[in-house]
Amino acid sequence: MNHVEIVANTFGLPYDSNDPGNQDWELFVADSNRICDFLDGFNLLPTTASRHVLIEVLLASFEEAELAGTLNNTEWLRFWALIGSEIESCSHLLAYWTQLPSIGHLVLEQLRKVGYSVAEDHLSLYRPR
Repeated sequence: MNHVEIVANTFGLPYDSNDPGNQDWELFVADSNRICDFLDGFNLLPTTASRHVLIEVLLASFEEAELAGTLNNTEWLRFWALIGSEIESCSHLLAYWTQLPSIGHLVLEQLRKVGYSVAEDHLSLYRPR
């Protein structure tokens, strides 16, 4: 079972391993109404890679909430508390999200609060000295 399948099975999300559209699966299953469910299940995932898949689902869900004007600050802060130990291992993913006009400023602001900056190539994070 791959990491996407693990997340799909854990949260009852649709997934077809033969679908060529799976490249953006995390975006297709994003759901701002399920953010709390996703946060509750974060630590149930058995691998770092499956948690990274869920991080992307969550970021896409938060983006959906931000665009709808329904972003819940408590959930947003809970997300950052949950992923604290994962930031270094998913820095490329977080760096990507800082570039999006819809939610990038929020991601960047939170990364700065926990001591990270985005590299000039926008592909990774680093801790300024």
